Amino acid sequence: MIHLSTLFRVSQAIARTIEINELLQVLSSHVLEYSGAEKCALLLLQDGEWELRALADSRGVQLTTLPLVYSQDVPSKLIQYAETHLKPIAIENLCTDLPVIGNYLKIHRPQSLLCLPLLNQETLLGILYLEHRSAQGLFTDDRFMVLDCLANQAAIALDHARLYQTVQRNESRLRAVYESNNDAIMLLSEKCFVDCNSATLAIFKCPAKSEFCGKHPSQISPEYQPNGRLSSEAATDHIVTALTRGYDRFEWQHCRWDGSEFIAEVQLCRMEIDDQAILQAIVRDISDRKAVEAAIRQKSAELEQALLQLQKTQLQLVQIEKMSVLGNLVAGVAHEINNPIGCIVGNVSVMQNYVIDLMETLNLYQTNFPEPGITIEQQLDAIDLDYLRQDAPDVMQAIKDSGDRIAAISQSLRIFSRTDGAEKQPFNVHDGLDSTVLILRHRLKSNEQRPKIEVVTHYGQLPEINCFPGQLNQVFMNILANAIDAIDELSEGKSFQELAQSPHQITISTRAIESGIQIMIADDGPGMPPEVQRRIFDYMFTTKEVGKGTGLGLAIAHQIVVETHGGAIDLQSQVGEGSTFTLTLPC
Repeated sequence: MIHLSTLFRVSQAIARTIEINELLQVLSSHVLEYSGAEKCALLLLQDGEWELRALADSRGVQLTTLPLVYSQDVPSKLIQYAETHLKPIAIENLCTDLPVIGNYLKIHRPQSLLCLPLLNQETLLGILYLEHRSAQGLFTDDRFMVLDCLANQAAIALDHARLYQTVQRNESRLRAVYESNNDAIMLLSEKCFVDCNSATLAIFKCPAKSEFCGKHPSQISPEYQPNGRLSSEAATDHIVTALTRGYDRFEWQHCRWDGSEFIAEVQLCRMEIDDQAILQAIVRDISDRKAVEAAIRQKSAELEQALLQLQKTQLQLVQIEKMSVLGNLVAGVAHEINNPIGCIVGNVSVMQNYVIDLMETLNLYQTNFPEPGITIEQQLDAIDLDYLRQDAPDVMQAIKDSGDRIAAISQSLRIFSRTDGAEKQPFNVHDGLDSTVLILRHRLKSNEQRPKIEVVTHYGQLPEINCFPGQLNQVFMNILANAIDAIDELSEGKSFQELAQSPHQITISTRAIESGIQIMIADDGPGMPPEVQRRIFDYMFTTKEVGKGTGLGLAIAHQIVVETHGGAIDLQSQVGEGSTFTLTLPC
C-alpha cells in the first residue's frame, strides 16, 4: 500500500519534471515501483498514431519511439479499445471475459493487467499499461485509486511537457532564424540594446556581443544624422514613436567599430516580453543600394542632359537648314532683282533730263514757229501737249519712287538673309526689325476676313550690338508670325465691319538698358492661359491645329536668345488682353 507521503513525493517528482523524456522515465519507473507490476508501458499519441515511448521492467527503463503496430510488448487491440472507450480497463485472471482478446494476450496470458487512459480536460494524451504474469488480484481498489490519481497527475505533466517541448522547438527554430539572418537583429529597450544576433556583430564589425549590448543607438551613430539633427535626439524620437505606435521605419547613419560609416534601413517593432515593452530592431546595410541609386540618378541625369543636348542639336540643325534655305532663296531673289532695279533707278534721272531737254526744245519750236501748220496742230491736239507737259515729270517721279521702293525691299531682303559667320558681327537691331516687318507686309495687309494689321514702332536710341544677325532676324520672324497667327485666329467668326471698328495692331518697342538692349513685341490677340505660358518655349509644343504648327518656332527663338546670345526672353500674357514678348540682349 502506498502511503500518502509517498504518493505526495511521487506527484511532486512528476509535477517538477518538464522535459518530456525525463518525465517519461520518472513516471514509468515510479509507477512500476509502487504498482507492484512486472511491466509498465507508457504510450503516447503522435500525429494520430500510437507510439511506445517508455518500457519499464526489472531491468530498468527503456525509452523508445516505436509505433504500436510494431511493438511485441503490449496488447495493441486492448490499447485501441481503451482509446475508443476512454475508460480504465482492469483484468484479474485472464479467464474473466475480456472485451477484446488479441494474440498478445493469448500468448502471454498475464494474470493481472491495467490500462489507464491519461486524460487532461477530456483530451486523450496517452495510455499507461501495467501487467503481472503470475500474480492475481494485484490491482485492488485502493491501488487502482492511487494509480488513477497518478495517471491524472501524469496527464497534466505530459500536457505541460509537450507544451514546453513545442515552445522549446519553436524557440530553437526562432533562434536559428534569428542567428542565420543576414540582417542585424537586435532587441532594444528604451535605454539600450539588450541582445543581438551574429549578423549584428559582423555588420558592425563588433568583436563581442558584450561590447554591443548596453549601448544606446546614438552611441554607435555619427554626432549628426544626414537630416542635420543630433543623433541622440533623433534616436529617442524614433524609439518613442515605435513604443507608442508599435512600428517605425527610417534610414539611419551608423558607425562601425573600425570607425567606418554606413547607411542602414531600420525597422522598429514593439514586442511584449515578460510584461515589458521591448523593441525588435532590424538593421539592413543599404550602402550598396544607395550607391547604385546614386549611380542610377547620375546616369539618368546624364541621359536627360544628353537628350536635352540632342534636342538642342536637332533644333540647331532645323534652324540652320531653315535659315539656309530661306537665306538662299531671299538672297537669290534680292540678287536677281538688284540688276534690273539698278538699271531702272539709274536711268530714271537720265530720262528726266532727256524729257526736260525735249520740252525746252519743243518750247523753242513753238516760240520760233508759232504757225506750225495744220498737220502738226492736229498731232498736238491728238497727244494733248499741255497735259503731257504737266504729267510727264510726275510719271518720271513715280517711276523713280517705285524704283527706290523696290531697291529698299531688295536691301531689306539682303539684311534679313545675312549669312552668319563663325564670329558675331555688329548689327543695328532696328534694321533687322524693319526688314522682317517688310517681308511680312503681305500678311499684314487687309483681306476678305479682316482689315489691315497696323504695326506701330517706338524705337529708342540703341547702340549696335555684337550678334548673329541672321539668327536674330529668325527670332523676330517667329515672334511676329505668331502674333499675326494669333490675331487671325481671334478674327475668325467676326465680320469685317465689326473688326474695322477696332482694328488690331502689333507694337514694337526698343530701349537701351544698363546691361544691353530690350525689344518688346506686343499684340492685342487672344492671350494665353498660364498652363500654355509655362510650356510655350518647350520643344515640339504647339497650340495650333495639326499641320499649322511644328512647335519649333519659339523653342528656336528661346535657344537663340538665351543660349547663343546669353540674353533672356520673357512672356507676359493674359487671356483676352494679348501677349508681350520681351527680349533682353547684352551689348
